[in-house]
Amino acid sequence: MDMFSEAKTAGQLMLQRISHNDNTQIDYPTQSIFDRPESRDENGWGIVIDRHELSSAFHILEHIRKITNSNFRENWVGILASHYGKADSTLGQTTGSLDGHYYYAMNTKDGIIIAIDSKSPHFTKQSKAKAAGEPEDNITTITLQTWSDITYLSWHEECTKTSTPLKILKHIIQSHITNPETIFVIKEILEEEKKMCPLDGLTIDINDSRGYGATLLGTPNGKGIGWLLAQHKKQLGNAKIASVEIFHSFQVGFQDCNEDTGELIAGRENMGGVENRRHYLNLDFTIQCG
Repeated sequence: MDMFSEAKTAGQLMLQRISHNDNTQIDYPTQSIFDRPESRDENGWGIVIDRHELSSAFHILEHIRKITNSNFRENWVGILASHYGKADSTLGQTTGSLDGHYYYAMNTKDGIIIAIDSKSPHFTKQSKAKAAGEPEDNITTITLQTWSDITYLSWHEECTKTSTPLKILKHIIQSHITNPETIFVIKEILEEEKKMCPLDGLTIDINDSRGYGATLLGTPNGKGIGWLLAQHKKQLGNAKIASVEIFHSFQVGFQDCNEDTGELIAGRENMGGVENRRHYLNLDFTIQCG
């Protein structure tokens, strides 16, 4: 099966999981056991609030402004979630080495999560096992490692801080995608639609007749969003995905933008030249919570 077909099949299966609302149904997805933000610290995750991560929102400012005009200083937070493996006391370690991370920008006022950079501890472990010629283990549901769980717990904490319902979630954006499988699928869809660089983005219904919505959900950058909704049903009100938008953006630095508005500072508008200003690909999954 080719890469596109594999993603489509995976996405269709994920849509089935998300669609189940009754926990008595045979195929009702197993729910995550992690529901307390404190679980991150208990499982080797360090959380740091870093405003510089808001540059990810500045990268996609044109798209963000289609959703909200909220002030970045007041309504956005940058989050670094870093995982450390077990310490080796024989080496004098008090903490283990960094083996995974998930970085975000979040806005609970407008219900937006931006995924900036992701590397799971499981991926690191599997890569090391493969390099050493050792058997690769499957991920377990009792280990706090997945993007979906860490994203949910981080969203939970930020909503609690701002006294905001978790169900306000409206957009999950995968920004500046680098995964080759996801990029392949996106480019295939854009080529089929003859819109290689849609200035206003290309919005696709998640249940479109050609299966593009499901295919994007089945990519490495979409699956985590599917699991987030499928395994936290009660908390998110049986949330569903309405559509996904493909859009381009450019790279900027945190220091190049106004911290309140996100706008480029005068004199720094030419970021790398016109020919590659919109080099980066992004996906925005529109969420409907119950």
